[in-house]
Amino acid sequence: DFLPESSEDDPVGGVADLVSNACIGFLLQSAYRTGVDHEDGFAYAKKRQIETRVMAAVGMLPDRLKTLILDHYFRHIPFHEIADRCGLTKGRISQMHHDALTKVRCMLRDFSDGQ
Repeated sequence: DFLPESSEDDPVGGVADLVSNACIGFLLQSAYRTGVDHEDGFAYAKKRQIETRVMAAVGMLPDRLKTLILDHYFRHIPFHEIADRCGLTKGRISQMHHDALTKVRCMLRDFSDGQ
């Protein structure tokens, strides 16, 4: 079952959470890719602004979650290796990953509300 536990009462909300977390994951994966779009400087600047906000949100995570995100997205370490290193199950690492992405999403929402 891929839906978060809270989605049993609200399946649409659960799917929305999954899609939102997938988007956050995509932003994390692209945050350290280099490359300049010489055709559209505005698009490049906007993308960098979003990536900067994502990285600021990751920086505010509790250490354990921040390490998980950095290991997985920037060091490309798979969950099973992170789990072995931490002495946890792959399932627990997956839960922590979901928690981290949810926290990042909430922080990004807070950043947007503050502008």
